[in-house]
Amino acid sequence: MGALTTLRFLFRPAWHRALCLRYGVTPRQALELGTRSPGRRPTLPAGNGCPAVSGLTLEDIWALRPRDTAAAVAEFYQDMGTWAVFRQAVRNRRRSWGFVDRRLPWTRGRVRLLEFGCGIAPCAAWLLERRADQRADFVLMDVPSEHFRFGLWRLDQRRRALTARITMTPLFSRAPLQPFDAVVATEVLEHLPDPLGTVAWFAGCLVPGGSLHEDFHPHQPGDAQAAWDLPSAQAQRPAVYDFLQEQFTWVAGQHWGARDGGGTRTWRKR
Repeated sequence: MGALTTLRFLFRPAWHRALCLRYGVTPRQALELGTRSPGRRPTLPAGNGCPAVSGLTLEDIWALRPRDTAAAVAEFYQDMGTWAVFRQAVRNRRRSWGFVDRRLPWTRGRVRLLEFGCGIAPCAAWLLERRADQRADFVLMDVPSEHFRFGLWRLDQRRRALTARITMTPLFSRAPLQPFDAVVATEVLEHLPDPLGTVAWFAGCLVPGGSLHEDFHPHQPGDAQAAWDLPSAQAQRPAVYDFLQEQFTWVAGQHWGARDGGGTRTWRKR
């Protein structure tokens, strides 16, 4: 790290600062609104372009309208308002993305990273705090939602005069993009109608030797299954890992056959 980056890292804002600033909550409220518990019906503040949500579980929000098309499924993430903003901020408040950072070719020039299904973009935010003196292109992809808008706003607040370029792209766009050094696709594949096609698209976007970081969560017999964890995604999960083994080398993380899915894995494109 350079001296300026080290100084910014040591005096970085508390994890809840952006939440408090954007939504007018206290640090304690931010923690409470983002802490998971069964059957919770939080009173969530309104966001920029979404109304307040109160007295509903996520299952209630899912049931507000039919979810029988990809577009209708995508609307669920808009309908939940600020729910995922607080949840993702709390879940990622102590998480390290060093496993991504260590595989990026910082010494070769401008680094190119795609954070797919990024939500509040925790990986890009983490890297910006620690690599402020490096050149990078971050491409962020998600469906229209308050958590995506918050993630972009938070990054813009942190960017200042940094050399990072940040681009927003719709999640289901598969238009050719610049070659990437890394793709981060965490907590998203189980929610996609076609994860196999998406992973094949990742392979086409990555440079040889580029890294893919994923954590495709499985459903086991008898497990409670959220409706937004799509059956079509689970049906494709074995084929996804067959494809990954053909096109990539598994280099880190637990096996995808573990009961909980094995957590986050890293693959290197051949």
